[in-house]
Amino acid sequence: FKGNNYTLDEAKEIAKAHGIKNLENYEQKVLESANLIADNGKTSMYQDVLARKKTEVDIFSGEIIKLGEKYRIKTPYNEEIYSKIKLLEKEF
Repeated sequence: FKGNNYTLDEAKEIAKAHGIKNLENYEQKVLESANLIADNGKTSMYQDVLARKKTEVDIFSGEIIKLGEKYRIKTPYNEEIYSKIKLLEKEF
């Protein structure tokens, strides 16, 4: 699992605002978990897109966006991912 951590940064800021503590190694733990559950290096959401199935984007980026609004934290990266996946889902 490679790429930037901007979406994780947004989630971490929301977690802090929500009162979640012990976030020192948050990014590393998330990336390690994603690697463990990814099948053949493909996350379940990516597998869903390849299979042209509805994804879990609402419970991931969708929820981050809602919480960002609640805590007045900007979530442009999650919003971009959310909108792009929703566009893909319209083609299924």
